[in-house]
Amino acid sequence: MARKQKAQKVVGDEAEEALLDCILSDTLSALENADDTESYENAEEVLLSPFPEGVTRSSVHDAWDDWQETGDASKLALGLHISQVWDGAGFDFIRLKYGADGFQPVRYEAKALSGGNEGNIHLSANQISVYRRVCLQHDPEEAHRYRGDWRLATYWSYP
Repeated sequence: MARKQKAQKVVGDEAEEALLDCILSDTLSALENADDTESYENAEEVLLSPFPEGVTRSSVHDAWDDWQETGDASKLALGLHISQVWDGAGFDFIRLKYGADGFQPVRYEAKALSGGNEGNIHLSANQISVYRRVCLQHDPEEAHRYRGDWRLATYWSYP
């Protein structure tokens, strides 16, 4: 059993890395719409908006600053992988999207499916709560923190 779990973790880690590559690419594409200092500052504030003051917000902010200083996108990617810093966020990754409403945060929860043609996904109470606050129950007092979108990203893990 331990061997199977270890193999699933390796597959899961590889899938998260692939998802992170897509999230980074999408974020960098969205940032092409930032054409001056003010719009970059706005984009950073949107990226930080889901997080209260603390370690996670600081980690995302530091990753943003490192990317801005060096131009190295891998520095930004470190900040987008939220579950590496805070496993209680209710999502694993964050990215920016750009549309008619400007920049918006998109949260991703990554889950592995294993077995045959059917699979079950377990979402924690916290993950469901964050999903509801973002997508279903818009509380005006929390509007800034829960704006944007929440998405479930799944990948198949075969034994």
